[in-house]
Amino acid sequence: MEAELWTQRLWIRPILPVDAKVVARALSHPDVTRYYGVSFDNIQQALAQMEWFQQLERQHHGRWWGLIAPSSGRMVGAAGMHDYDTRHARAEIGGWMLPEHQGKGLMQEAWKEALLPHIKQHWDIHRLEAWIDRRNRSSSKLIARIGFVFEGCRRNYEWRDGQWIDLEMWGYIYAD
Repeated sequence: MEAELWTQRLWIRPILPVDAKVVARALSHPDVTRYYGVSFDNIQQALAQMEWFQQLERQHHGRWWGLIAPSSGRMVGAAGMHDYDTRHARAEIGGWMLPEHQGKGLMQEAWKEALLPHIKQHWDIHRLEAWIDRRNRSSSKLIARIGFVFEGCRRNYEWRDGQWIDLEMWGYIYAD
């Protein structure tokens, strides 16, 4: 297993099978999934998600980390990268926080202080991308604060919950 990462308020470690119940709770909660594009109805879907996390690792297509509150040892969110393209040295990022931990700056802290530097040091990545539902202003503000640049909007790009949604494209170039 990869070394653990720490920030002032977080212990960051790869997602483990024991995290399945928290992942199920988070990805079935409307305050987490409103703009996320993934939503679960049962534990079997969460177990499939856990397999996806493991498959990313095995195939070297990315990695997701659990964001743990050191004081309680409980997982409060997750962040990671996927769709790693070795030829073009790029990957897509994502993340979520449990509702009671949203708005506290924890995701910004995880990315800025730990994950962005870690990815630069341990992965051959030149570019990270974030695709954000245009209605999700909080995530757009967050991604800008950690250094991503707005690159445009794909109008009516995905069909979700009975409507077309626009997706913003954000990019982070390590050479910048």
